[in-house]
Amino acid sequence: MKEADNRLFNIILEKEYLNNIARTLKKSPIEAHKRIKRLEQKGCLFNRTYYDNGDIKHTLKMKLTKPLMHTAYLKLSDPNEFKCVVLSDMHDGHRLADIRLADYVYEHCIKNDIHVIINCGDFIDGSCGDTRQKIIRSPREQLEHFITEYPYERTILNYINLGDHEKQTLEQTGLDSVQVLKNNRPDFVPVGYGFGILNINNSQIFLEHKGCNVEYPVLQNKIILSGHSHAFAYNFYGDNLKIKIPSLSYLLYDRILKPRFLEITLSLDNTGNFNDIHLRSLSIEDNKLSENANIQMELGLQSQKPIRENSDGIHYTETVRSKKHKKRHK
Repeated sequence: MKEADNRLFNIILEKEYLNNIARTLKKSPIEAHKRIKRLEQKGCLFNRTYYDNGDIKHTLKMKLTKPLMHTAYLKLSDPNEFKCVVLSDMHDGHRLADIRLADYVYEHCIKNDIHVIINCGDFIDGSCGDTRQKIIRSPREQLEHFITEYPYERTILNYINLGDHEKQTLEQTGLDSVQVLKNNRPDFVPVGYGFGILNINNSQIFLEHKGCNVEYPVLQNKIILSGHSHAFAYNFYGDNLKIKIPSLSYLLYDRILKPRFLEITLSLDNTGNFNDIHLRSLSIEDNKLSENANIQMELGLQSQKPIRENSDGIHYTETVRSKKHKKRHK
């Protein structure tokens, strides 16, 4: 290795955490991330562990494994609570999109000590649809715009499930949004096209985006965060709680609706299972946030059945039972 590469390699092994590596290099975390990615292209590979304070730990990858396309992990500092913001369907590049809406999300996260944002897909408008409705026609330029104009804060992570607009763009143009996100922003954690499994300590949240024509097993005892509908709704079906995530754009199907996102707080019991969920729906209107729903529920997803990804696909690992659900409105 060149002297500069050798120095970077040793700094990564010593400092481990991205924010510490960036400070040592006297670079921004984004610039440090890009240097690490260039080092990986030369054969030095690293595992990444993501924490709910927004930091990322790097350790040397000692053996090669097949990348998991639909799986991501998050370590909690408080094993009894997980708090996040969830958004979807920004459609950057469409004339009714406005990436500046994400500034309100970040302001809310910083004010409320939230370090994780979950994005349920269609963050760009992509190659599909009427080009006359696009203010940025090229999918590549849409991605570049999203990467450069979407807010950045070194203590906030974005887990991103890719939607049908990103998937159709891949199929029609060969542009892989997953690789573009990974290579350019350390705070972007892609979790696959159409669906993703977010492992949080011993619990799991399932992310999906309809319209992608991808297959996965029938779900049991899962919280499902679902993009594509552009409107907020929730319901229990079987042993699952499905939450439809509203659109953070003006591409809405009812004039009375406004761009929205959700704040979700989950409590965990001493076995690591989700106990309760607190949902807040927040809309953006007249340059301010307004709360339009505040719901708290007992989940009762007892002994949640883990779903795992391996080289053969997605599988369950054990049998479970569930109990009834109780809802409390605030």
